[in-house]
Amino acid sequence: MMRITGFPDLSGEGLAALDAAAGAIKATLTRFGYAHAAPPIVEAGEPFLELSGEEIRARLYGLDDPEGEALVLRPDLTIPMCRMMLRAGWRGEGVARVGYVGPVFRYAPGAETLRQFTQGGAECLGPLEPALADAEIITMAMAAAAAAGVRGGKLVVGDASLFAHVLAQLPLSPQARQRLASGSLDDAEATRAAPEIAGLSTQLAAMDIEAATAMVGAFMRSTGISAVGQRPINDIVARLVAKARAADVVPDSARAIIGDYLAIDCALTDAPRQLLRFFSAHGLSGTDAVAALRHRIQLIETLGGDLSRARFRAGLKLSIAYYTGIVFEIIADKRQICGGGRYNRMLHSLDPSIDAQAVGFAIGLEAAVMAAGVSLAAQTPIASCDVAVILNGGEAILAANVATRLRAAGLSVHLTHDARPSCRFTLAIEKDEAVIRAPGEKKSRRIALSNLEAFAREIRA
Repeated sequence: MMRITGFPDLSGEGLAALDAAAGAIKATLTRFGYAHAAPPIVEAGEPFLELSGEEIRARLYGLDDPEGEALVLRPDLTIPMCRMMLRAGWRGEGVARVGYVGPVFRYAPGAETLRQFTQGGAECLGPLEPALADAEIITMAMAAAAAAGVRGGKLVVGDASLFAHVLAQLPLSPQARQRLASGSLDDAEATRAAPEIAGLSTQLAAMDIEAATAMVGAFMRSTGISAVGQRPINDIVARLVAKARAADVVPDSARAIIGDYLAIDCALTDAPRQLLRFFSAHGLSGTDAVAALRHRIQLIETLGGDLSRARFRAGLKLSIAYYTGIVFEIIADKRQICGGGRYNRMLHSLDPSIDAQAVGFAIGLEAAVMAAGVSLAAQTPIASCDVAVILNGGEAILAANVATRLRAAGLSVHLTHDARPSCRFTLAIEKDEAVIRAPGEKKSRRIALSNLEAFAREIRA
């Protein structure tokens, strides 16, 4: 029997652990005052194609409905939650705190990689003081991870806005600066055209989108190449042109400064000192930006976050491209359990009439459960109950009546032909009495069928 790679069958200990983790995360969200919501699993594809970044775009599961609309299985819940809030009528006029637990879908290679997994998280939207909102989200993420069973998790923090502040002071073209801000120095250097396609890169960089689309379209038709996936040809060409224009050589002086910044990796509480040293060494301004980070660190500690093992990593890069400010992850058992950050431009991208702040986090429940030492390997489901009512001969009606009365009294009941070790008690009917025995025990007790409710109250106590 074939099973689709990356889509797990869940039962037994693994499923119980996931259910417990989901309940613990929901309880944490409630304790922080966040409402629960559940957007649909299937979403319009365009927002994810536009906002999530190349890494997520390449991992989407796309659908085409009979009306021709491009749909996707949601790869995360941040965009759906924001879309849902806007559709429900929220216009950014007050702080919205919403949380969720639900499945998401991302393609990933490898037989052991999950392509369907569960995310639990929260979004804080609207005019809450940014430093306080960031600290609240990070503190809640740490609390939710601990509640889900993660022990020894390490918080790692970066700051996309701090990196952008560094880049703004360097001699870079706007295209190179944008490319660097959304990736790393290695990513930007990779935009240099290889010698064999340098001519094509130069042509694309000099063209407008319409001319470039016509040229690439003609090339595809002449070679018989067809587009793959849901991305339209003009979207592909626009990104090729942007990449060609971003292929500026980063000056050696700027490359050295960027390298020094990205190399900063220290205790989070020591980050302000390390950053001030960096800015001073390179003659850059940064006092206010560092003060903002220090303020967030103080707020996290005040809200109860344990930063004794937390790190600041200047080069921290999460897989989703829409982050604009502080970013963070929680690592346990050498795997990312949680990720999040500030994404102030998303709501405006979804609705240009809205200009509102946003920050959030998401925990991968399967990763959290596995980090806690629980196996998600499929097991044969074994149903358990309080009482197994034994069917003897033609007494099915009487046995069904007994089972109904016990269930009404709050017990879980199986009707069965034999004793099950997964049940707390077996009950055999003999005339007007019930013979009750615990599995594995020889002694039994007898009670009148008229006293079943008293027996139920006794074992529920």
